[in-house]
Amino acid sequence: MRAFYAYIVFCIVVMISIGCSTPYQKKNAMGNGYHDYIIEPNVYLVSFEGNRWTDADTVAEYWHRRATELCGGTGKYEIIVLGGHGGTAGPFFEEYHRREGRIRCK
Repeated sequence: MRAFYAYIVFCIVVMISIGCSTPYQKKNAMGNGYHDYIIEPNVYLVSFEGNRWTDADTVAEYWHRRATELCGGTGKYEIIVLGGHGGTAGPFFEEYHRREGRIRCK
């Protein structure tokens, strides 16, 4: 029985240490994913926040993917303002990447 509990603890530790990057998804309860809202006709605020395993390039790719979807899938949009950062958050001060900006669909 003791070996069984040791195995369970081992599995949990492995799952936590491997981790998974944030997939392309709508913002979830953990705050990871994309979020957008319309500011005025054809102008949107778009953001994407990854978790500690999501690198800055992936966050940028997902941000552009969402902007493209909002503009009808054409990829024709103008970036009005763009910002992004890494930082720390959460109970264990996890690092993360975020990108946020305003776009105007053409």
